[in-house]
Amino acid sequence: MSIAGELTLLHQLTALQNLTLIFGGIYLHEFTVHLQFDWRLMKRQSASSSLARAARWIYVMSRIFMLVYSICVAVMAFPGPRHCHPLMKLFTVSGWIGTMSSSMLLSIRVGAVWQWDKCILSILGLVWLGTWATAIYSMVKVDSSYENIIHSCAFSGVHGDLLPTVALVISDCTVLTLLLFGLQRKWSGARQHRTGHLLWTQGLLYLVIATLSEVPLLILLVLDINSIMNTILVTPAAIILTISASRLYRSLHASVRGEDTYAEHFTKGTLHGTSLAPKGIELKMLRKVQGTAKIEGSAVT
Repeated sequence: MSIAGELTLLHQLTALQNLTLIFGGIYLHEFTVHLQFDWRLMKRQSASSSLARAARWIYVMSRIFMLVYSICVAVMAFPGPRHCHPLMKLFTVSGWIGTMSSSMLLSIRVGAVWQWDKCILSILGLVWLGTWATAIYSMVKVDSSYENIIHSCAFSGVHGDLLPTVALVISDCTVLTLLLFGLQRKWSGARQHRTGHLLWTQGLLYLVIATLSEVPLLILLVLDINSIMNTILVTPAAIILTISASRLYRSLHASVRGEDTYAEHFTKGTLHGTSLAPKGIELKMLRKVQGTAKIEGSAVT
């Protein structure tokens, strides 16, 4: 390889390390500032449905696995000898599970909006079965070894992320399409109320975020320039999707429970005081318009 080529790879490697460190730090901050919400969520002893508990654990699982992923990012970004194979496996497994757990939170909303229609559940089941299968394939294929030249771990088998990334894009598009179509079909009269409007707005917002984060990553994987460029957008996409889904969950959770809180809204990043005054009048009005409001409320709290 020419000197110019080596310098180009060095610049790409530096950009990869800087970008992963920045987004890893962003997630560590995000995880820390919302620990109070997580603690309240886990210690709450109020009666809730099995579906609500499932959503709660999926939310917690996405947060914890993405925390492990961010720690791996920080370790791998700094030069020095290390055992690359187990670190890369942990990096890949935690990243995929954290990202897909975040997307699965939206699938629960879809099921609730469609009142657990068997046809919709079958579609979701097939989509997620394919996504998990391709992700497991990627976890097995990806590997890494230490390179003395760059004093860091070199990736191999990263192009195998193309198939699960395509599957994730398809699953997110399917879930969001079903969510928005279900809201339009079954909740059209409830959009003037807070919960119905929030569900619709969050669905559109996540669609934009997923498109902006997943499509550039997919393009780089299709181009297959080199292993560095194949992975340069992996960490930003994973962390953006996880932060977005977890914030949408917290926002809807607060809305359903009637909590006036700035911390759980998508655009805020720090904790503030909460008011536990239930908005019973509005929720009762919503139930009169659409019976599914009660189902959605039980699914996310």
